[in-house]
Amino acid sequence: MAAKKSSAPVRNVASFKANHDPDTVIPNKIRAALAKMEADHGPEHYEYDGDFVRLAGVGLSALALHRDTFKDHIVEAKPVGLGNARSVKRAWFATTKAAKAARGA
Repeated sequence: MAAKKSSAPVRNVASFKANHDPDTVIPNKIRAALAKMEADHGPEHYEYDGDFVRLAGVGLSALALHRDTFKDHIVEAKPVGLGNARSVKRAWFATTKAAKAARGA
C-alpha cells in the first residue's frame, strides 16, 4: 500500500518561530495591527499606546521592547504647556507617511 499524503501543516523552524518566538510573533502582531488600522480607518489613522496594545494583542512591556523597530510609525506628543516628560503620549500611525506629516517633517 502506498502511504497517504497528509494534509497536516508543515512543521519546520520557520513555522515554530512564527508561532512561538516572541521576536517574530510580537512584530508580526504589530504589523497586522498597523495594517488593520489602515484598512479599517485609512492611512492617517492613529491610536495611542493603550488602545494600540489592545488592537495588536500584546502587552505594554512587549510593545516597549519592539518600539524601536517601528519608530517611523510613532509620534511622541507632550500636552501643551506641560514640561513633565512623563506625560508624553505616543501615537501609533497606520503609515509612516502620516507619522512623518504629524511630526511636521
